[in-house]
Amino acid sequence: MLNDLELTEMLCARLCHDLAGPLGAVASGAELLGDDPDPETAGLVASTAAGAVSRLRLLRVALGGAGGPRPEEDVRALLQAYLEAGASAAVRLDLIWHSGRPDLAGETVRLVLALAMVARESLPRGGRLSVEIEAVPPGGSLGLAVGFHGPSARLDPDSRVALGGAGGPIGPRVVLACWVSRLAARAHSSLVVEDQVDGGWIKA
Repeated sequence: MLNDLELTEMLCARLCHDLAGPLGAVASGAELLGDDPDPETAGLVASTAAGAVSRLRLLRVALGGAGGPRPEEDVRALLQAYLEAGASAAVRLDLIWHSGRPDLAGETVRLVLALAMVARESLPRGGRLSVEIEAVPPGGSLGLAVGFHGPSARLDPDSRVALGGAGGPIGPRVVLACWVSRLAARAHSSLVVEDQVDGGWIKA
């Protein structure tokens, strides 16, 4: 089990990892513009920069301090932009969103987004990410569920262990699952993983 300092270090490493790729692409595109400016290269730079901003906005909410309530449609838009930033011609990512609550508490927002990030990494070849938020959570549950379904969709084994709150190999990829586990525990809830063919659900 990571202590608080180690968890902070890993989350920072994860943040750097997620932003290094798109920002590096922006830098390379800027160099190309200087040598031979053309609309296609300019469009690539603009698209990559927008993707980096979308990632940063979601990471700031999911990993930062919990703020006040947010409209559920704002949270959905934040997640939609994040998924679009990670999509490509070969990897399509669709979002299915159902919420019975018009507004989501700050801690709920963080947990939903962090769960979605873990689920997104379970879709190596794209697919469907589903978010279900019950209007009235049943007893002992937060009423949250995030599903992932697509070709070869599978939850990383180390992430599965971390979601359960147990110790195991920890790195920038797995630290998100550890973060989710901490958030759920603070909300006096536990996480349940339900496996399905080419996918599954993570419920809190």
